Amino acid sequence: RLVAIRLDPRIVYRFLFVSAPNQTAGLRDGFQRTTYSFKMLSAADAAKEEPHKVRLYQVRAGDTVEKVAARMPFDDHKVDRFLVMNGMTSRDPLKPGTLVKIVDD
Repeated sequence: RLVAIRLDPRIVYRFLFVSAPNQTAGLRDGFQRTTYSFKMLSAADAAKEEPHKVRLYQVRAGDTVEKVAARMPFDDHKVDRFLVMNGMTSRDPLKPGTLVKIVDD
């Protein structure tokens, strides 16, 4: 599902919600809540925010998906975020020396 939001004549924000076809109906309310929660930040609120950065991390011996994902600055869904960012599934092993993407402050 594609949603486009125009808050300014020059800028359009596009969100692409992707799900398995058999799950889309069950996710409809969540997609809608996400869309309706979108708002512009005031200049003061924007100034308070520090952007997260994506960086490369070299996997070490003994690292697991859970251990590496725990390094990311989120309160929830760390493993899921890590897997999506790296195009992995929960069954994919981490191999020492491999570069993976993580979110950092």
